[in-house]
Amino acid sequence: MSQVNPSNEPFLSKRQRRMLQDMGIDVFTTRTAGADVLPTPVQDPRSTPLANPAAAARAALTAAKREEATPALAVADEPRPSMPQPEAPAPVRIELNFVATPALIYVGETELSALELRFLQDVAGAAQWVMNRSPLKNAVRNSQFRWPIVEAAGTPERAITVFCEKHDMLSRSTAVLVSTGAAAVLNPWLSASTDHWLAVDALAQTLTQGDAKRALWQRVIGSLESVRQS
Repeated sequence: MSQVNPSNEPFLSKRQRRMLQDMGIDVFTTRTAGADVLPTPVQDPRSTPLANPAAAARAALTAAKREEATPALAVADEPRPSMPQPEAPAPVRIELNFVATPALIYVGETELSALELRFLQDVAGAAQWVMNRSPLKNAVRNSQFRWPIVEAAGTPERAITVFCEKHDMLSRSTAVLVSTGAAAVLNPWLSASTDHWLAVDALAQTLTQGDAKRALWQRVIGSLESVRQS
């Protein structure tokens, strides 16, 4: 039978005392001076004699303290919730319509009607005469610019630059009419200046108003004449 005197060990909690008793180690409290009889511990019949009772008591006390600390360590070791990963950006897709002539380019988001094409035919013919002193030979028509043509990785920067260079849209010697939506699609991918581009929206509505139609005509021809005279 082993015994533990709490006066020689750190303060024992109720749980630690119970664990020691379950192991067959009796825990008693020394009575104050003047007591006649010390309590006689009763040995648990399930216990077995230990070779070193004091060492066993210390080992049991250490195990009890370690067990009490285990829940706190387990909480600290729990994996932290993973942070949500940012979503991949949506692939860029461009769908624009344009009308191209040697001296005038129109770029918008929708195809032009027959009425709008006739107006551009007249303006493009005047622009051709201002810049080259020659008549416009071919009829204007709707064309499309799409990117990507096939599924491809990367950005449309190269394709847009080639498109603009092919139609001299980056040169002030070409009148460029562009809708607000089309400009918002093209400009982020261009390093060259597009200050000479002329914004035009609701072209069909403009053609029904005499003053607006005349003002647009003057803007196109005036911009080309200023370039030719410089």
